[in-house]
Amino acid sequence: MKKTFSFLLMLSSILIFGQSTPCTNTSTLTVSGDFNVTASGTYPMVIPAQKITGSGSGTQVFRKNVDIKLTLGTGDVFESCVVKLDVDDFDDGLQFDIDGVNLLNFQQKHWDNTFGANTTEFNGSGRFVTSGGMWTPWTGQGNPKLEISTGKVQLMVDTKNGTREDALLFMDTSVADWKLISTFTYDCLAGFNLLIGNQNGGGGPSGINANLTVEAYVGPCDTSGSFTLQDDNNKITVGTCTCNGAKDGFLALSIEDNTHDYTITVSGLDNPITIKGANKTATVPGLGKGKYTVCFKVDGQPNYEQCFEATINEPNSL
Repeated sequence: MKKTFSFLLMLSSILIFGQSTPCTNTSTLTVSGDFNVTASGTYPMVIPAQKITGSGSGTQVFRKNVDIKLTLGTGDVFESCVVKLDVDDFDDGLQFDIDGVNLLNFQQKHWDNTFGANTTEFNGSGRFVTSGGMWTPWTGQGNPKLEISTGKVQLMVDTKNGTREDALLFMDTSVADWKLISTFTYDCLAGFNLLIGNQNGGGGPSGINANLTVEAYVGPCDTSGSFTLQDDNNKITVGTCTCNGAKDGFLALSIEDNTHDYTITVSGLDNPITIKGANKTATVPGLGKGKYTVCFKVDGQPNYEQCFEATINEPNSL
C-alpha cells in the first residue's frame, strides 16, 4: 500500500519551551494609499490583513497600490520587514511592482502545459495537482502564499506529497512575458511603493481574493539568556506505515538555518539525531504506529528547545 504523508509546520500541537525574546520599541509601521493602516510598539509590528479582491474577465486585473514606511523610534533597532500575500484564489497569475519596477509577472501560459508551458508539475499527476487533472489556483487549490522579502520571492503551494514548495521554481520561464527578479531590495525605513495583484492571459475569467499583510521586526531586544530562530525553521514530514503492525514508518526532519548545529530527540529512541554543518535534513526510519515527541535543540543555546508531537498511522483495515 502506498505511504501517505502529513506535514507538520508550527501546528497547534507544538510545545515550545523557553522564553520568547522580550522586545520593546516606539516605532510606527504605516501603509497608505489604497489602504491606510498603522501598527506600532509590538514585536513584530503587524499590519492586519488587507483585502485584495476583484472578479472580471479578459485582460482585467485587480491590483492595490500602497506606500509602506517604517518610522524608527529613538534608540530602536531595525531587524527586518516582510510583505506577505495570503491567497484564497487567483485567476490565473500574479504580479507585483516595487517603486515602479516589475519584479514578478506570470500567468497560466507559464504553468499550464495545455497552454504550451514546458512543465508537467501543474497537470496530470504533477506535484502541485492535489485534486482533479490540473492545478486550479482559481479554486484556491494548494493554499498558495506569496512571500516577498529583500532578494527573495516565493509562491509556496501544497504538493500531493503533503509538503509545501515554491511553485515559481517549476514554471516555464522561457515563455513570453515571464518576469521574476530576485536580486531586488526594498527599504522600509526609506519607504517604498508596492503595486500588487493578479495577472490574466486575456482569455476567460480573471480574479483574485487575497490578504496583504506587512510585518516589521524592531528592537531593542533583551537577548541575554534567550535565542530565537524563524518560526518555520524546524520541520517534520511524517511517513505512515505501509501495513498494520509494520515498523516502516518514518520521520523526515529538516531545518532552514544551517548556520547552527542541531541535536534532535525523538521519544522512544535512545540516541539523539544530529543535523550539522551544511546539512539541512535527517531521517528517522523504522518507526511503528504511535505518537512521537520530537524536540529540536541548538548546540550552544541551552535555553532553546522546540518540540513537536508527530503521529504515525497505519492504513485502515479492510
